[in-house]
Amino acid sequence: MKYKFSFIITFFLTLLINSPFINSKSNQIYFDSLLHTRCTRFFHHSAAQLDTFVEKCIVEKCPKIASFQTIGYSADGSDIKSLQFKPLNSDQSISNYPKHFKHYPDVKFVSNIHGNEMIGRETTYHYARELCEAYNNKHHPRHSLTIRYLSETSIHFIFDMNPDGYDHAYKQEKKRKSKGRSVHQFYGRWNSVQNGVVGRQNVIAKI
Repeated sequence: MKYKFSFIITFFLTLLINSPFINSKSNQIYFDSLLHTRCTRFFHHSAAQLDTFVEKCIVEKCPKIASFQTIGYSADGSDIKSLQFKPLNSDQSISNYPKHFKHYPDVKFVSNIHGNEMIGRETTYHYARELCEAYNNKHHPRHSLTIRYLSETSIHFIFDMNPDGYDHAYKQEKKRKSKGRSVHQFYGRWNSVQNGVVGRQNVIAKI
């Protein structure tokens, strides 16, 4: 029994030493592949996850044209952030604050204004990510179109305009599911002024 136990320990140590989590080169390849897979997956991101994915999947991949910065705060003190793509034809560099590039129009995409519009957050994130990928990849089917678009336009993305309402809606939905109640049982009539729609209060404090 003693020798059998020693063999098991040795076996698992050997696996661990040769694991991609220990070998730094394999580790980097593994996590790069994992990150790319997660960058392109359409799934619900929390507020913290969304910030991380924007940084890792967009800004770090397009550092010369992309910037992600705080532009204001909600009533509860949460950051309201904006991603900006600079116009490619501009001689000015991208900065760590929202910037107007003279002679180039600014286009703004805003999501989650009402707090519980989760699909809008994800769709806007993936649109911005796709622009970055198409810009970097000459073989991308929309590379030429993306270059034309980014050349003459300064684009801003606000993925979560109402983080407080989103947080409130998320917590209420978790409570509803934990009680096993239907949407209409828990929230009442959707068009009821008394009950309202969870998360739809506008709680932006200052921009």
